[in-house]
Order: sequence, then C-alpha cells, then structure tokens
Amino acid sequence: MSTIKSAVVSVTFRQKSPEEIVAISKKAGISGIEWGSDVHVLPGDVALAAQVRKLTEDAGLDVASYGSYYYASYEGNKFTFEQVLESAVVLGAPNIRIWAGLGASKDATPERRAEILADIVRCASLAAEKGITLSLEYHANTLTDTFESTMKLLEEANHPNLYTYWQPPLDVADAQHEVDLAALLETGRVTNAHVYRWIKDGDTVTQYPLSQGEALWKKWLSQLDGKPRYACMEFVKDGSDEQFLEDASVLNRLIASI
Repeated sequence: MSTIKSAVVSVTFRQKSPEEIVAISKKAGISGIEWGSDVHVLPGDVALAAQVRKLTEDAGLDVASYGSYYYASYEGNKFTFEQVLESAVVLGAPNIRIWAGLGASKDATPERRAEILADIVRCASLAAEKGITLSLEYHANTLTDTFESTMKLLEEANHPNLYTYWQPPLDVADAQHEVDLAALLETGRVTNAHVYRWIKDGDTVTQYPLSQGEALWKKWLSQLDGKPRYACMEFVKDGSDEQFLEDASVLNRLIASI
C-alpha cells in the first residue's frame, strides 16, 4: 500500500467557502486539504482556524498542511510568521508551507540570499518548537525556483526542521524532473507535492486534465512513495468542480496502483 495520500490545496477554489471545499473534497474521495492562509484560514484568526479544523476532521479528512503566503525576509508580508504559526497550531496542521523570499534566485545578491536564509532558519526553529515541520514552496521567482538553488539553500540552512515541497517546474523538460526529484529525495528533505498538468510553450501556459499527464505522474508518485506524504492537487483546468472530481479520481487511481 502506498504511503502517499491524496489532497487538495484550498486555493484551488478561492471562491468557495471552507464548508463547500470540505464537501467537494469528501465527494472526491481524497484524504486531506492543505488550507491556504490568503482566503480560507487567515493568520492570527484562531477562532476561524479552530472552526476549519473541526469542519475538516468531522468530515473524516486530514488537515494536510497550512499553505501560507509568508515570504521569508519580505517587508510586504501582511502577516508575521508568528501569526502564521499561531493559526497552524490551532488548525492542527502538521506542516507549514512558506516561500523562499520573493525574487528570482539568479538575481539574488549574496547579502539578500543570506537575509532570506536567516529568516527561513528562524521560522524553521519556531515551527520546531511547536512540533510542526516547515516546508518551502518549490516555485518560480523565489530562491527555490531551480533545482540547483533549492539544493544549495537546503545545504546552507542545514536545519533539521527545514523541508521542501516538489512540483514539476514549467521551464524544465519532463525527462529532467525524474532526475531532479531523485536527487532531492536523497536529501530526505521532501515533504509534499503539488500535482497538476500544465505545459509551457514560449510565454503561453496551458492547463490540461491530469489524465493527460497520467504516465508521468505515476512515475513521479512512485519515486515519492516510501514516506508519508500528501500529493496535493493545485488548481484544475477551468477551475471547474467537474474537472476537480475527474482529476481526483485519476490521482486516487494512480496512488492505488503504486
């Protein structure tokens, strides 16, 4: 049996209420929800966090993670990491996801990189005190926008409570993802994955049903199998309920086949 569980990132349905997201997640037969901090569980609103936790658990679903919009060492953050952490504790989230600063890694000066790194280490230590893992978003326009920069950041931080998510970057060939993911997994620092099938052609990004990336995702999920992780669907084609239910069925089938 696979160690991976299916989940959805709540920002997939920003327009839906937590009650609606719980209902469609239950209908889809997925295991958990990564609640986002931008709309559904605002940092510092502990009453809301407690309410969403109860909604989730009463439906038999897991709180997979707390997906924050906290950018390390960024003056424009709307909330402090302490507020993010406070909500994560009440939400019952086992993991918090943050962003490795804001700005492409190739443009970061050594001084700026050091500032971002210091804040990431600070956050990882604070989260550790609450028994919550800290994971970085593996995303464009941050210090984790390339495989090489991510590996360097994890090595520089050298923090026992710092991890990274994984997702297939759009500007990297599909064949390379398998190689990069294998190397990341060797660090023991990969928590969850964001699941989607997008294809970039020049400046155009097109989203497809997950079924059109089924063979690839079976390969990647097989690599990720072995430790408890959530494979979190992040956005679906046209944002439709029907596509979400179809993609969830594909993801559940892939996990069951591993």
